[in-house]
Amino acid sequence: MARLRDVYRSWDEMIIKALELDIENKRNIYSKKIVYITGMGGSGIIGDFIRKIFEEEFDKQKIMILSGKHAYMPSYLKDFKKELFLIAVSYSGDTAETLRVYRRSRDENIERGVVTSGGALYEEASRDGAPIVKVEKGLLPRASLPYLFIGALKMIELLGLDMEVIKSSLKNLSKKVSELDPLSERVAEEVIEDIRNKRRIVFISTYKYDVVTERFRTEYAENLKYFVETAVFPEAGHNFIETLREGLSTSIYYIHDPIDLESELVYGLLRKISEKTEDLRLIEIALPENESYISKMFAGAYIAGLSSSIAAERLGIDPSYTGNIKMYRDHVSEYYMTH
Repeated sequence: MARLRDVYRSWDEMIIKALELDIENKRNIYSKKIVYITGMGGSGIIGDFIRKIFEEEFDKQKIMILSGKHAYMPSYLKDFKKELFLIAVSYSGDTAETLRVYRRSRDENIERGVVTSGGALYEEASRDGAPIVKVEKGLLPRASLPYLFIGALKMIELLGLDMEVIKSSLKNLSKKVSELDPLSERVAEEVIEDIRNKRRIVFISTYKYDVVTERFRTEYAENLKYFVETAVFPEAGHNFIETLREGLSTSIYYIHDPIDLESELVYGLLRKISEKTEDLRLIEIALPENESYISKMFAGAYIAGLSSSIAAERLGIDPSYTGNIKMYRDHVSEYYMTH
């Protein structure tokens, strides 16, 4: 199996391959106005990414995007069954929580589609005649974000929405992914230094990039097996900011969009605080300036994945191994399959 860092570095090829994927059982679903995207872990963040993009840039499409990372179909959605399209995302196709939600949607006769590489979800969706985007097998879910994201995007296109702007941005980004490698290397080295010095690590952004901040937390948990904190402004300015004081040996990794006024405002504040606080470090993770919002989101996710896998390898940790996650799945699978 390829090293995890090399899988991330293949995102340029992955984006192009994903854009060429077909939809099985394809049909138009023009009447739907609510999209609920369900998934867990590396598959679950897909709904967050798409929700955020619609929230920031596609609010005039008059489609509500909701995302859920749990084993339940929200009861309030049952009142909107005729307007609802559920997208179940599970890379393996055997995620117990996602299968449970998919089956509940079938019981409620809710229109649904799936993005998966196979497993029980693929088999059940095939029998149901549901639209399916089948992605390449053999990857870790968290490293296959381009496949899963673009697969879900293709599902949303069934509602009659034009996603060409997003797809064009991703195609353009695929030509520049490698330009993010030096920054990813630098972030990895800074994190390694902080871990060795037993420093507190916090990833911070504005609300516009809260999903990217969360991606850093989950990637560092799975790949590096290390807990990092996150904080998002403006809310962090009303509570968390008081923890940026001497005595806590804090390193701030700020996800910075240099051309966004709010992001620049918060960066200026953090610089002021770091200058007056003796043991506070501020490390900038600058997103590409002349790129679209979706490209910046993907860039942040790429840096999170690559830097965490590099740091893990250099600290003698296998970034691919997730024994406790397997233990969790084995422990809860029967419950979610039978309740």
